Amino acid sequence: MAIHMRAAPRRLFTRTLVSAAILAASQSTILANGVVVTDAKIDKGRLVVSGTANANARVTLDSKFSAAASAAGSFSFNVVYLPPDCTVDLTLNGAATPAAHAVVANCGPRGVNPLGAWSATTDYLTDDLVTWLGSSWRATRKNINKTPSAYPAFWEKFAAKGDDGAPGATGPQGPAGDAGPQGPTGAVGPKGDAGPAGAAGPKGATGAIGPQGPAGAQGLAGPAGPQGTTGPQGPAGAPGARGAQGSTGPQGPQGPSGVIASYGFSGPSGINVIPAYSGWMFVGPTATHTVQKCCNLEHFIVSAGVNLAATAWLATADFTYSICLQYTDGGGLFSTGLHEGQVGALKTTFSVSLLFTPPNAETYRFGLCVINNGSVPIDKVGYVNGTMIVTQ
Repeated sequence: MAIHMRAAPRRLFTRTLVSAAILAASQSTILANGVVVTDAKIDKGRLVVSGTANANARVTLDSKFSAAASAAGSFSFNVVYLPPDCTVDLTLNGAATPAAHAVVANCGPRGVNPLGAWSATTDYLTDDLVTWLGSSWRATRKNINKTPSAYPAFWEKFAAKGDDGAPGATGPQGPAGDAGPQGPTGAVGPKGDAGPAGAAGPKGATGAIGPQGPAGAQGLAGPAGPQGTTGPQGPAGAPGARGAQGSTGPQGPQGPSGVIASYGFSGPSGINVIPAYSGWMFVGPTATHTVQKCCNLEHFIVSAGVNLAATAWLATADFTYSICLQYTDGGGLFSTGLHEGQVGALKTTFSVSLLFTPPNAETYRFGLCVINNGSVPIDKVGYVNGTMIVTQ
């Protein structure tokens, strides 16, 4: 998302100077709503806001910080805080309606804020970045318990889920399990029929007892008795030989892609003036990244901002700005998104965001870039804030 800002036309600029003079003449008078802001800026890494209010009033900044006005009505804030939209609201004595609204000078835009997996209980702000169903999503407005895939008014897809990978190899077969418990005893079978009895012989006289004779031959076996109950199970035998390894199963799905690198390129612009009718030129610090895989497998998500002004009397400078990339082994600057801007003597913040997919496995230099399209030099170039996230 790019923010386009243009300086006011010459007649509006003249009216602004007159209005500013009237406001400066009335700085000592408290407005009807009770607050006058005299300064609001980012200075040395802190938010500095000062002004006047009703004597001894309690002044609250963005519902986060409070300060008491002195008996003379002056108040000030000097805190470590970056307003998300570079503006602040001031309220008096706990009122619900702001008494004053101010734009903060030297305030660069806020980049994306990675927060990991989406949670239904988290209160998300604009530009918060989450993962959901294998893709990453950016919050486009403040929300809570709004599922990214079901609420396009609150979320936009930032980086889509990657394709499933090829099936992986099957793991080795696991060991054999323990033997199961013994089954119940079966039913007893039926008893067989007895054979017919022989006829009885006549009874003889009782003789003397003779010597014991030799043992006679063994008689015929009698019929089998009923089957007894099954005895207890014997001890387990030794394990058998290990079977052959089974065939390879399908590979599981590929996991979600994520952020693989991030960079910051913030600092002084390093140049005093962007001359008239200039070519493309980097403004402020730059950073480099080497794309390891070809082709179109990595994505650059870049955001940057800068304050500019052209102090020529009653003149405005027309220019084009973007995020530029350059091969580190030489060549010109190139970009896929151009933004038109116009600036006068009032220092104005310009910012740009870009999603870029490099076509080749190369080392790239990237940063904020500007081309002056007209005859008016841009002779006030402020601090540059920039970030880049690389996803795959």
